[in-house]
Amino acid sequence: MKRILPAFAIFTSVVVFFNGCSTQPSDTLTQAEITRLMDSPKSTGYPPLDVKESVFEGVAKEFIVGTVKHLRSPRTSCFDAGGCFDWVPVDIEVKQSRNAEIQGIIMLRVFPSSLATPALDQILVGDRVLAATSIGFIDDNKFDGYSLGWLFKIEADGTLTNLNPESKIKTDLKYVNDVLKTSFK
Repeated sequence: MKRILPAFAIFTSVVVFFNGCSTQPSDTLTQAEITRLMDSPKSTGYPPLDVKESVFEGVAKEFIVGTVKHLRSPRTSCFDAGGCFDWVPVDIEVKQSRNAEIQGIIMLRVFPSSLATPALDQILVGDRVLAATSIGFIDDNKFDGYSLGWLFKIEADGTLTNLNPESKIKTDLKYVNDVLKTSFK
């Protein structure tokens, strides 16, 4: 019995060690990927204007309040006419939305090559956010989600901080609720 217990302890340690080391790639955005994507050349594009009226009275189709759950590894999409770009899937747990059909955990597409996009290092797991997005669609990677226009962190007092540090938009949930006829909290 004295020999069996130490042998069992060694066997258990070896099994735990090898089970803890996965050879499958992680689907989590790494700091190296954040740096590479944030340092990549930027282009103008969607969203077009850095004014709150453009966000809340303009081109955004969906508005979602939720919690950031996960930033996944970048994906690449290509245009039919050529040219490819990287984007980052960000999972959001929906707490409220203007469209009652949007529920559960959804995926937002963040485009680091756009000048107006949120900075990847500003999107933090656990933050409560307001996303202004396109309508949902399935992309060439077979991901069902929403393309992000704007992403705001919701502060405890209801003020919104645009996660694009270059943005001049200053607003709060009261303004958003008045314009959108919502009751976001």
